[in-house]
Amino acid sequence: MCSCDKIKAKKFEGTYNCTVQFHSIVYSNPPYITDDTYTSNVFIGRKKDSLEVDGFRFPVEVVLDEKIHSFGGYHYTANIQFKGDSIYFNKSEMPGLGGKNDYTIRGAKIE
Repeated sequence: MCSCDKIKAKKFEGTYNCTVQFHSIVYSNPPYITDDTYTSNVFIGRKKDSLEVDGFRFPVEVVLDEKIHSFGGYHYTANIQFKGDSIYFNKSEMPGLGGKNDYTIRGAKIE
């Protein structure tokens, strides 16, 4: 990564006014379902060669184009896209014991 990439990534650091959607299901009898949508300010931080969104780190290369970048692990998947001054972030977790959490934020930079 060249220094110009780090400079471009720095402009995405800051506070975003976002719509947050949260959906959770616990597979029990009967299933327990939670749906919530609210507005919140979300801070995007930068540490060396990564950006941090809600405690989740992405390489700064994700801001160098306007594509959706996907990441995953054993119990989660995450997608992130920076487009203009806006962010799209989605994280799905399967924390075990028969459940699933989906968390999506969309918003525009305010600072």
